[in-house]
Amino acid sequence: MKSKYKVGFNRGVFSIYYTNFYPYNITESKKQYIQAMIEMIDYCLNIKLNIDDLPPKDYKKEKKNQIFILVGNKPNRNLSYKKWKELILLLSNKNNKSKIIVADDPNQFIMTQLKVDSEILNQNNIQLITEPKSLKDLAKIANDSKFFIALDGGAEHYLERYTNSITLYTCGYEKNWRPFSLNMYKYTVKEDHVIGETTTSIGLKKIVLYRIPNRTTCYNLVCDYKQFKEIEFNQLFNIV
Repeated sequence: MKSKYKVGFNRGVFSIYYTNFYPYNITESKKQYIQAMIEMIDYCLNIKLNIDDLPPKDYKKEKKNQIFILVGNKPNRNLSYKKWKELILLLSNKNNKSKIIVADDPNQFIMTQLKVDSEILNQNNIQLITEPKSLKDLAKIANDSKFFIALDGGAEHYLERYTNSITLYTCGYEKNWRPFSLNMYKYTVKEDHVIGETTTSIGLKKIVLYRIPNRTTCYNLVCDYKQFKEIEFNQLFNIV
């Protein structure tokens, strides 16, 4: 966060032990998190880093005909069960030759409902991962998949590196947390949805999709949780 010299504990006289301050916090920088960190290290320590946007070393170039969806997130950021079900069924019907693999985060809140839903169970191309899995296990699924779809969050940042991905945002400042790419994002607005698209150095597509064009910071005390609108998925299908 932005820091200033102040009188008080660990300020004033104690500030002589500080060598420099970075003038922006992450949101104010309006940069993707990795790029902001690179610039901060350069600014404060005069160390220049070159970071690539390549996937992990165990990345598989050949993908199976499957789409991986991770449905979990914090309750106040998550989509409703109704919306997740809508997404899964529509993808299943529109991509009926593709396997739709669905996993949940450790709380299994959405999965608990999916695994007893007859409409989901009657779809032959839907596979539910009904037990909590480690990130390493989920990475194997992402690595095999042609597309990965998830809400912005810790697991998404890790798993999206393995394949083409769509990151959904209910709230938060998207430009800070979008998937990292050395190439520019191109943004378009369609039916009040914002779509950002980029292609990484090895040709992986990274896409962000959200409503509310004017995003704000999203921390525990300052967030637009109450403002977000659930996403309409017709835009997502055109992309897939």
